Amino acid sequence: MRTDFRVSTIREAMDTKTEPYSFRLALEEIQSTRWMAQVEEVRRAFKIGGKDAAAAPKKKLPGVLFSGTFTKRSKEALIEHSGLICVDLDGLGERVEATRDLIAQDPHTLAAFVSPTGTGLKVIFRCDPTKDHYLSFRAAGDYVLRHFGLEIDEACKDVNRICFVSHDPDLFAADDAEMLPYPEPVKEFHVPLDKPRLGIPETTPGDDYDSRGDVFAVLRSHGWVQVGKNGWRRPDKSEGVSATFDKVPGRFYVFSSSTQFQANHVYKPWHVYAILECGGDFREAARRLGRNGYGSQQPMPSPPIQNNGAVNGHALVEDWDNEPAAAVTPSPDGLVAKPFTDFLLPKKGDSSVLVGNRYISRGDIVILASTSGMGKSSLSLQIATCWALGRDIFGAFLPNGPLKSLFFQSEDSDGDIAEVWFSIMHAMKLTEQERAQVRSNVIIVTDRVHRGLTFRAEAQRQIKLHSPDLVWVNPLLAFIGGDVNDSTDVGLFLREQMNSLNEPPTFAFVFIHHTAKPPKEKKDRQWNEVMYEMAGSADLTNTARAILSLQPAEEQGQFKLILAKRGARAGATKMVAGVINPAIKFPHPAMEIGLRHSTDRMEVDGQNLPVIFWEQRELEEAPKPPKKNTGAPLKFPFSQYANVFPAKNTTGLPYSQLKQALDSNGFIQPGSFANLLKRWEDEEHIERMSPEGQPTRYRKLV
Repeated sequence: MRTDFRVSTIREAMDTKTEPYSFRLALEEIQSTRWMAQVEEVRRAFKIGGKDAAAAPKKKLPGVLFSGTFTKRSKEALIEHSGLICVDLDGLGERVEATRDLIAQDPHTLAAFVSPTGTGLKVIFRCDPTKDHYLSFRAAGDYVLRHFGLEIDEACKDVNRICFVSHDPDLFAADDAEMLPYPEPVKEFHVPLDKPRLGIPETTPGDDYDSRGDVFAVLRSHGWVQVGKNGWRRPDKSEGVSATFDKVPGRFYVFSSSTQFQANHVYKPWHVYAILECGGDFREAARRLGRNGYGSQQPMPSPPIQNNGAVNGHALVEDWDNEPAAAVTPSPDGLVAKPFTDFLLPKKGDSSVLVGNRYISRGDIVILASTSGMGKSSLSLQIATCWALGRDIFGAFLPNGPLKSLFFQSEDSDGDIAEVWFSIMHAMKLTEQERAQVRSNVIIVTDRVHRGLTFRAEAQRQIKLHSPDLVWVNPLLAFIGGDVNDSTDVGLFLREQMNSLNEPPTFAFVFIHHTAKPPKEKKDRQWNEVMYEMAGSADLTNTARAILSLQPAEEQGQFKLILAKRGARAGATKMVAGVINPAIKFPHPAMEIGLRHSTDRMEVDGQNLPVIFWEQRELEEAPKPPKKNTGAPLKFPFSQYANVFPAKNTTGLPYSQLKQALDSNGFIQPGSFANLLKRWEDEEHIERMSPEGQPTRYRKLV
């Protein structure tokens, strides 16, 4: 026998007058053609203009108040609760029908049908009418998240929330359904407190980590997978959700019993760090956090353990939420001194590493350089999009999970940025879920008014607001607030104003910069002669941890991306013929990646536009120069150091600074350095300058 329920209805969205209605009749009319014409009008409008365009025709549809009978549309006008709860699952797109069929198999599902826009689902469950309605709503959200990995629309929590009628010939309706299970009350996890502590500083390492630590990176490094916005799936589980973050504000809520955590408990971020990184040793976790710059306290002696018992493998100690930092030595300027022996290699998946094999880590400065008009902006947005999704790009630059990027840009119009976004969507064929992930992980601030210290203040505000993994500044020249050719101005901006925003390190900077103009007298100048010759002071090269240079190839529309400093750590490879059998090729680290502009076109809002997208291309092997003799190869060829040698348009570097810069590309014995400079000068690669009363300086000859 089919169970029916008494509900209410209104004629359209703006009505407050309700009428009695039958739950079963509502489902029959949705499954029939009763509302088909009006619903199709909504779906056509949604396809053309999205949610805003569909709003007007949608408001003309009748609505059902599934959760009870009402004298009017108001929470206070509830006559009797029906024992039903209706939840919305939005943004399913092409997955909507498959999701409906999946949810229909659950014994708790009473009904499920496609929403008026055709992109979401309405799912109806039975609930306990004697319980508070919001408690039933939370139980429904909890159940859907745990079993299907989906998040319900939080706006539908009120008992008098209307559900617009729809049209779904394949609507699912069960004769009856099991009542929703109600989760046990959430319990707060506490590190046991034996007795009050005296002299506790204002900000402890645990409190500080709770406010700014990257707990998501810790979870990912231990095999947890993010599902949607708030859900997390435990390791070795292929579907469903095991925990949530921020459903209970600021807490990691675990409901699975198959993890290191206690089921049905909520944990602070630093508790998660202690359990996963330190095996539940909260004292050790507090010490590590203190060593890593968390907390504002002065060194204090470590207290004794008060209880040697354990709960779920977690040591019972004093209130380690207030554990002082390890006894480190503050230097006069406020930085922390640490013994040489305390430096450790990061573990696999360590959250301090952002890209590649420590190619980019938190605290690094990266520079992407090219001449004007090459497409640095579009390339940086494409890279950020791939990293937002946790993907590599061009077979290299693999991120350590999805990364969030915050852009400061001053040159591109809104239309320019939109054209790149539509091109990326078109070329990468992004799903709705992927688009939503990019929306959360790529944030752009257009700033045409701030420079120097005023830019630092605005950057500080935006960084605090968005908590990025990467901060992109495009271009450097627009924001520096000084002379880019002056090493003092460059050092002040990069090392003091910008780096002071990132201490202790929580993100990496990526600066987009221009290369110097080529000398006019050089008629046969090749593209690789300006490699890394960035406009401005040599301090730019010295400060950057990694440098990428985008250079045009000889054929129009084709380019090379040169991985300068520490490029081998980016993970790019090329296939190299074997020595014994040249027919067999082996992967070998590559310092260059071939790129080209897409030649595809797309239709957007009736406009036929070029697709602005970077594609990888195969690089042709450069012909090997003929051997001049059969002797041993020349040691220290200039080509090995050309990328870090001061450019022609700079003031050059004195002897000691030059050696320090060149050693980054291969150590040169001090006794050989003077002879090597003389050889390069004879080979007409470099020139020596001897200003009156100043040390001799060196730079490239061309």
